[in-house]
Amino acid sequence: MSYAIGRPYVDACTRASYRSIKVYGRGNIPEGAPVIIAANHCNTLMDALVILQSFKGPVAFGARADIFRKPFIAKFLNAMKIVPIPRARDGREVLAQSLGVIDVIIESMDHGVPFTIFPEGTHSTTHTLMPLKKGVWRIATRAAETLGKTVYVVPAGLSYSNYYEYKGKVSLVYGEPIPVSADMNPDELLGRLAGDITRLAGYSPSGAVVPAETVNPKPIFRLPRPVKLALAALTSPIALPACTLSAPQGLIASRLCNRLDDKAWSNTMRFASRLLVNPVVVLLECVAAVAFLPLAWGLVLSLLSVYAMSLSYLWHGLLQ
Repeated sequence: MSYAIGRPYVDACTRASYRSIKVYGRGNIPEGAPVIIAANHCNTLMDALVILQSFKGPVAFGARADIFRKPFIAKFLNAMKIVPIPRARDGREVLAQSLGVIDVIIESMDHGVPFTIFPEGTHSTTHTLMPLKKGVWRIATRAAETLGKTVYVVPAGLSYSNYYEYKGKVSLVYGEPIPVSADMNPDELLGRLAGDITRLAGYSPSGAVVPAETVNPKPIFRLPRPVKLALAALTSPIALPACTLSAPQGLIASRLCNRLDDKAWSNTMRFASRLLVNPVVVLLECVAAVAFLPLAWGLVLSLLSVYAMSLSYLWHGLLQ
């Protein structure tokens, strides 16, 4: 119930976090079969949220077991159908618990819920794929054995305009599904998967970036800087009040980002500010506007407050 209620709001906050989210190859995902999505991992929680945008129904995800240690975070992740995937470094006791997790994953796949895993085992903001762990192979082959049917692993490549830029652009490309049987060799699956993800994400084996047109078939149009500055000046009568109204969310997000040791979490912190802080600030501003201003002005200010965070980011983008 909490997933059905919260999913539309989470999706809206995810879409508002980017100028564009492009999805290619959605037709490569088999219908009516157990499916595992295997993607590169470069932007922490945002990777899962972007993948979620390409599905109308529920999607289950795997994440590092250590981030489930705090009860509040664990409760939120479980509500979003994110399950802990133990790693070798987590110890034997934690690894033993993974068998029960895999059974839950297999059951959800058997009911038509795709499972998404990031087989690198951790995130990296470099333009190269790290060695893949065997977790995806273990889950796929055990599912094939348990269900008595072919399981399909679909490679996926995520490509961001900037790993640290909020309101940037992202593309998601799905590749050809890889059929997995119960006796499939791990090297066969991981070798093919690594090559496919590398290509789809726009990486090259050496770590250099492949030309963008190989991933994004549509050219990116950029406004000349003088035009951007002129638009910024014309929109300033609306943008400046919007920046003022969104200042509390922006300050909280900036403070959180400044305290991060791993800056790859910056966009996740800004997303969290939009998801959790923005509704509270907007509600308080709307109540104050209606209470202390004439009704017409109060309604105008309330409407501006709702869109203030997005407008302020768009305006700052014109100044850059």
